[in-house]
Amino acid sequence: SELTGTRSEQLPEPGSRTMLVASLGALLAAVLWLALAPLPITTSVQSAWYATGKLLRSDIGRQVTGFTLVALTLLGQVFSMRKRSSRFTWGSYGFWRAAHGVLGVSVMIAIGIHTGMQLGSNLNWVLGVCFLSAGVLGGLAGIASSLESRLGGSLGMKVRRWRPHLASLHLWVTWPLPLLIGLHIFSFYWFSD
Repeated sequence: SELTGTRSEQLPEPGSRTMLVASLGALLAAVLWLALAPLPITTSVQSAWYATGKLLRSDIGRQVTGFTLVALTLLGQVFSMRKRSSRFTWGSYGFWRAAHGVLGVSVMIAIGIHTGMQLGSNLNWVLGVCFLSAGVLGGLAGIASSLESRLGGSLGMKVRRWRPHLASLHLWVTWPLPLLIGLHIFSFYWFSD
């Protein structure tokens, strides 16, 4: 229709609205992470957040939030199975893409809770930057993928041209995550007292 100059009815991909909202949420979480100061550590027992902060900073709190992060990240990879495996046919592609977006924004929130919105240092800094970069690039790719079926004309062509590049960048920044997560877990147990 675009080639002939006629109007066609735009049929949005199933799950594209959910993907758009989740992608905007991931971008918002990354912007808040970068714009706001790290969560303060409460030291007064009179603070309402003292018990919660103490629990989150404890070894068990770090393990619960950390392994929740790992589980959410692994669950998000189910999307890749639907896209890349012909044997995995349960559910529509749009459903799995939207689920991947929702899990992505959940990971962004969980990493903020796990770290107190601090990037840390050394390999932890690299791990945090990889998570944030994956969230930002995934959010941009998700916005592009949710809008590409709705937009027409030259703007639609630009979005369709950029979406694969954004998705590729999203994949490139996530490839070191398994190694960095493994090193992070190893160092937590190796150096814990």
